[in-house]
Amino acid sequence: MKNTEFDLVDIKDKEIELQSLVNDCGKPELVHCVRLLSMYVALYKKAFGDLPPASFEKILASDNVDADTARIFENGMLEAITILEMVLQSRAPGQSYQYAGITIN
Repeated sequence: MKNTEFDLVDIKDKEIELQSLVNDCGKPELVHCVRLLSMYVALYKKAFGDLPPASFEKILASDNVDADTARIFENGMLEAITILEMVLQSRAPGQSYQYAGITIN
C-alpha cells in the first residue's frame, strides 16, 4: 500500500500534467474530452449504478485525505490525462468536434 504523502505528491504531479495539457488545447478539445468522460461515467452508471451522494461529500468536503480518497483522486486525474492526451493526439487541423448537431458552449 502506498504512503498517503506519496499519493499526494503523485496527485500534485498529475494536476500539473493535466494543467499543461489543458493549456495546450482549445475549447473544442476540452469539449470533446468532456463528452468522452461523460460517456465513461454513463457506462459506469449503467453497469454499477449511481454513486451515493455521501461518496462525493466525503471526497469534496474532507479536510483529511485518507488513502482511499487519495487513490480516487489519483485515478481520476489519470483518466482525465489519458483521455485529453488521446484527444490532443488525434486532432487534425480544422477538425470539428461537433456531433449530432449538439454543442457545448
